[in-house]
Amino acid sequence: MVKWLLLSALTGGVTLLIYLYVYLGASKPVTFTQKEVGPLPLLYKIHTGPYHQIMPNIHAAEAWARENKMDCSRTFGEFLDDPKAVDEDRLRSRVGCILERPPDGVALGDFTFELRPARHYAVAHFGGSPSIGPFKVYPKLQDYLQSERLATNLDPVIEVYRVNGDHVETEYLFPLSDK
Repeated sequence: MVKWLLLSALTGGVTLLIYLYVYLGASKPVTFTQKEVGPLPLLYKIHTGPYHQIMPNIHAAEAWARENKMDCSRTFGEFLDDPKAVDEDRLRSRVGCILERPPDGVALGDFTFELRPARHYAVAHFGGSPSIGPFKVYPKLQDYLQSERLATNLDPVIEVYRVNGDHVETEYLFPLSDK
């Protein structure tokens, strides 16, 4: 009896792990390129707290864009602090929409608008869940930077999210140092 119970628990655990591996897209590749990106018309709110709790601010930015008849098909998170060095409740990020054009003459409410100039980035593409991106993409970035002999500066990374149905594509913009 105990043997069957343990076997059932083990089988269930392995099945759950395989399901999560596939569902989260852990097997999907990370690809890197280098390119100039921008200018970026960013509409955002400052979020303070755990990075995994940014979704309410992204939803608020999407609602603002709908109200003001602006495209918000690309949302973003710009993570300002290192979670290894800063307490979770003090982490800061900017989250919102990458607009197609500046919101001239439109009331921003509690949002901030910033037009970021074009700059050179190492760009990572990942089709898996953004929740596993930090564990899959960021370590591979170090390998890519070494192999290409590139240096990033200390500016924060911008994660750009594009949703197609139930599939999310994430583009990670790592600012490169001027040469």
